[in-house]
Amino acid sequence: MSTETHTDRISLSRIYYPVTVLGPGNRVGIWMNGCDRRCPGCVSPEMQTYDAAKEISIDAITDLIGRIRAPIDGFTISGGEPFFRPAALNALVLALSRVNDDILIFTGCTLEELRERKDPAVDSALGHCAALVDGPYVARLNDCEGLRGSSNQRIHVFRYPEKYRGIETAPKKLQTVVYNGHVLTIGIPKGGTPV
Repeated sequence: MSTETHTDRISLSRIYYPVTVLGPGNRVGIWMNGCDRRCPGCVSPEMQTYDAAKEISIDAITDLIGRIRAPIDGFTISGGEPFFRPAALNALVLALSRVNDDILIFTGCTLEELRERKDPAVDSALGHCAALVDGPYVARLNDCEGLRGSSNQRIHVFRYPEKYRGIETAPKKLQTVVYNGHVLTIGIPKGGTPV
């Protein structure tokens, strides 16, 4: 686990709106850099290294979000591993919850592993998110169902059960967009984790 020096900054791989395939509605997708789990079959290995050159303040992220002039139905945070730097993740979640408290987090950790840390920042982030998709991706358990990469991963809905109803079995969808001059595919491919 990395040592956090700037808890008010994250290493941002990308931010995009609207994301329509990683949770209900038109969401802001936020992908963080940094992960030490190294799950085989990771579909975003470029986000495993924490890149200090891509650090951005939480205030700068909320400023970017404030420029969105359309309704925001929620936020989806992925990576990398969002809990790689839990204090920075918590600061981000707290800031986002002032805009919209429907926050979905994808993590390679299980909920039990996160709670066993007994880290106040982890507990706070969990307490402020609406849903969590947990567990490492396991290729042989890929059942191509719902908002998860493999059947060992679980979807925990803490708030808004009506919005998240059926998300475990919904068909997988991908969204193709142009981002910084490149074609980007967003979603959970039928053979992997969220991209």
